[in-house]
Amino acid sequence: LAPALTREAGYFQHNESRMNYLQMRNEGWLLGSGTVESGGKQIKARLAGPGMTWSRKGAERLLLLRTQIMSHRFQRAWDSVYQAPPN
Repeated sequence: LAPALTREAGYFQHNESRMNYLQMRNEGWLLGSGTVESGGKQIKARLAGPGMTWSRKGAERLLLLRTQIMSHRFQRAWDSVYQAPPN
């Protein structure tokens, strides 16, 4: 029991600067993994619907589009690609 407690105490001492949750919350940081987990589930649901099959490359491209849309940056990204000179 003592070695386990010593190990855990060392973890908290080593990570103390990253564990000031009250200050982080007051600064507007999101705490917890719920937002990321929810986003992951939504992406999986969109990519794993009945009859859907995706290549890795296709899924990565769709994910890029989805993140641009959800972050309200799609139009800027589209304009930069659409107005680019032809190869």
